[in-house]
Amino acid sequence: MLAQRLRTAAGELDLVVADRTTLVFVEVKARNALRSAIESVAPRQRRRLVAAAAIVLAGQPDWGRAETRFDVVLLVGDDVHAIPDAFRADDP
Repeated sequence: MLAQRLRTAAGELDLVVADRTTLVFVEVKARNALRSAIESVAPRQRRRLVAAAAIVLAGQPDWGRAETRFDVVLLVGDDVHAIPDAFRADDP
């Protein structure tokens, strides 16, 4: 893990993890219902996460990897729903 609860001018990134080839920004959402958890990662929220990631990469160029992705982890009660590559930086 590279960072946890990393604050930037664009907002907070919950987790930043990496292996040799992939950098992953992870957004964690806890809600009472799966639908509301999914809806909480709306386009506006995704744009904020992408902007925060750009700020982090500008300040930490050594964190860059060949591949970068955005994962979402939804916590609903005792259930954990991981969505790898949930969206791309260039998604509308």
